[in-house]
Amino acid sequence: MNKDIKIPDWGRKLVGFAIKDLGDAVTCDYDGVGRSYEIINSVERAQHHLTEFFGLLKKTPELSDDEAELCRCLHTYMRKCMDSHTGSMLYNFIHEDYSPFVWYSFVKGLIANDFDFREALEDVETQIRDVGENNDRAFLHLLWIWFEHENGQSDVDEVKNNQ
Repeated sequence: MNKDIKIPDWGRKLVGFAIKDLGDAVTCDYDGVGRSYEIINSVERAQHHLTEFFGLLKKTPELSDDEAELCRCLHTYMRKCMDSHTGSMLYNFIHEDYSPFVWYSFVKGLIANDFDFREALEDVETQIRDVGENNDRAFLHLLWIWFEHENGQSDVDEVKNNQ
């Protein structure tokens, strides 16, 4: 474990929220039926807080204003315009910070390669080839599916033209 990791104040609060939510789940009066939803809800909230906490610790590329705007526009486009399983999965991967390094690197690659989807994906693939985690590979694979089977380049072009 890396002892040099600096945990921001917000990260400490997130861990506190998670512990509180887990405490709520443990101390909930469980009668076998009625309270099971409350327990599950508390555990899911705790999991969300912990996911956000670990997201703070992951190294992510810094984004310029143009890159941040493209991130926002693509994420909104996925939510509102991509009526497919791939679009739903991409939206959730991004929303849950499943692999922020791949997402931000992909967006940076789009800007750097004049919105060429294939070039951006190949750049990301090169970056994570030896050090990527399973989340990174899964997210990258999903982006390739978007490109190859769901006409991802035309979606990116539409977002570019409407920015």
